[in-house]
Amino acid sequence: NADGEDKPFVFTFYSEICQLPQINEQATAVSQTMQRLLNGISAYLKTWMNYRSLWKLDKAIVMEKFAAKKPSCVMYDEKFQFYFRVSNEVAKQPLVKHEHIIRLNLEPLARAVQENAQAWVTSLGRLLNESAREELFNLRNELTLEDLKFVLGTITDIRDIISDIQERYRTLSMYNVEVSRLKRIRR
Repeated sequence: NADGEDKPFVFTFYSEICQLPQINEQATAVSQTMQRLLNGISAYLKTWMNYRSLWKLDKAIVMEKFAAKKPSCVMYDEKFQFYFRVSNEVAKQPLVKHEHIIRLNLEPLARAVQENAQAWVTSLGRLLNESAREELFNLRNELTLEDLKFVLGTITDIRDIISDIQERYRTLSMYNVEVSRLKRIRR
């Protein structure tokens, strides 16, 4: 504290140093370098924003809307492929990014993206299982025992016919009787 003053007196050389052109040039260079580094890191991190929908969208609402469309198995497959593709893309990304003096540890981010993709796959799987189970119960309710016996009987008749035809060609083959390829029925 200066004599008779309550406030502490701060000694500084700022007024002398700020007049030196070398110091000003270095301060400007450091500031510009930091800005370039931060811009580079920001641009790189923005590429990870492509995966934002994995955690931004409400899974329950999206799944409910998807299920309401009564999607086909192909539609489910497309969704599964999308999430597996995301997970594989992330797995191929480097887990550490060096930008001059800055080192980014991307492992927690990559793990979070993959976990979110897996959570979407799990939700889709649950939805597909529910729809398959529903279809199975519907089929079971539509089929009677008589229908099932008829279908199984038809399958048995077809197998017997095919077996007889195959046996005829096997017999021809055993006795070296030539039959043109177009006329032969293969298994």
